[in-house]
Amino acid sequence: MNHKKGTLEPVGVSLADILEKNHLAVPLKIFLLKKDWQKVAGEQIAAFSYVQKLHGFVLYIGVLNSVWMQHLFMYKQKLIQNINQYLEEAIVKDIRFVHSGKEKTSSIYSEKTDRKTSSVSIKNQVLSKEIVDKIQMETSHVIPELRDIIRKVRYTQEKKYKLIVKWA
Repeated sequence: MNHKKGTLEPVGVSLADILEKNHLAVPLKIFLLKKDWQKVAGEQIAAFSYVQKLHGFVLYIGVLNSVWMQHLFMYKQKLIQNINQYLEEAIVKDIRFVHSGKEKTSSIYSEKTDRKTSSVSIKNQVLSKEIVDKIQMETSHVIPELRDIIRKVRYTQEKKYKLIVKWA
């Protein structure tokens, strides 16, 4: 990205570069996939499943019961195709169906990480002022409509990282 400072250009020209530079392109796409899961998978499938996370090139899908898990397994390649078509690039190479055994959460930010001895909610993690300031500075140049979404994704990333470091 070679742009002169102080020159104005349409945000669409540099937005992709900004997202790539800040390692936010894939997390933003996964965030949008979670949000639009019903459109991507279909209403009936989305009623019994939800996107949990992307780890490498493997997408983890929570499924409410074993019957639907078997059904989705038969449509695995079609789901991968639909997901990658939605993401507009081949990010997902494989899908792992995980029996969640409970209703999916209404908020996509209320993911939980369970460990052997305790259960810790990401929502309860508090980020330091330095991290919040850093994220706000990194995203200050993004248009307001996307800025809040990107900040929420980055806050969630930092909270997850904090949990991983805490439990490692």
